[in-house]
Amino acid sequence: MTLGNMVNKAQRILRLFTIDDWCLGRQFAMQGYGLTNKDRGIALKTLLLMAGTEAYQRNPQRGITLLRRLAENGQFHPAREFLEKEGITELQSSRKCDICNGVMDQLPQAAKAMIQALKGWEATSLLIGTKVDPTIMEKEEQLRSELQIDTGEPIKAELNREIGKLVTAKLNLDVDFDAPDIVGVIQIPGFIVELEVHSLFIFGRYRKLVRGIPQTRWPCRECRGKGCPRCNQTGKMYTESVEELIAPTILEYTGGKDVKFHGAGREDIDARMLGTGRPFVIEVLSPHTRTIPLIQVANRINNSTDGKV
Repeated sequence: MTLGNMVNKAQRILRLFTIDDWCLGRQFAMQGYGLTNKDRGIALKTLLLMAGTEAYQRNPQRGITLLRRLAENGQFHPAREFLEKEGITELQSSRKCDICNGVMDQLPQAAKAMIQALKGWEATSLLIGTKVDPTIMEKEEQLRSELQIDTGEPIKAELNREIGKLVTAKLNLDVDFDAPDIVGVIQIPGFIVELEVHSLFIFGRYRKLVRGIPQTRWPCRECRGKGCPRCNQTGKMYTESVEELIAPTILEYTGGKDVKFHGAGREDIDARMLGTGRPFVIEVLSPHTRTIPLIQVANRINNSTDGKV
């Protein structure tokens, strides 16, 4: 798309919609390099301002029409200031953007809500997602369909990126698209945050020094873990397991919700596991703390199992 085409399409957008810098620039997100969509929007409005002031010198009425549209529908203060300087003061006050309904002006509030939700959760990497009001996306699709614009990006992608930039900069976190420690999803508008905290995996080896202990929690066959006379209301076939002897200390240090025990094979219940021990990975679900003193944790576990593990 040529620069002239972009300017013409921007002018047509302003005839139809009240639109802020972000939403105008986003229609041309594939054009240019190293710019935010807000930068693109300001650049296009600046070009229209220059065209309008030049037209005003030759044809005042035509120039006023363009500049008024830029000041009112474009929310562009330099155009408003020029018109007021020329004595044209009967201008409509700024309205909310027809496309986003003011959402793009609330990025700092959205970031603040996300930062608040992340308090108490340790992480080194983060990925931000959004749930956007469908009517906002429908309005944007309508605009692009009417004006045959195919150079834009979805508002959802921009919100994810811009909120993510604010949050990761504030909390000194890395953006990870593949395996982030936490995925934070924020509802737009409303700023309701949901966190998906990814598991922490801890590798180790265990030795089972006594017989009669299963590797993992074994639910009662009769009641399926609900509690019954057969299991003495415990819900378990056996009172303890390797998993249950290890898990409490791990949860204490990590603040996790629960654990899953993944052993490299398993031995019979009435067999011991000696030598160098059996490799295992313990998966901590929703950990608040990810950096823990592993040697100290291992010693605590060893000293708390009464010589069983």
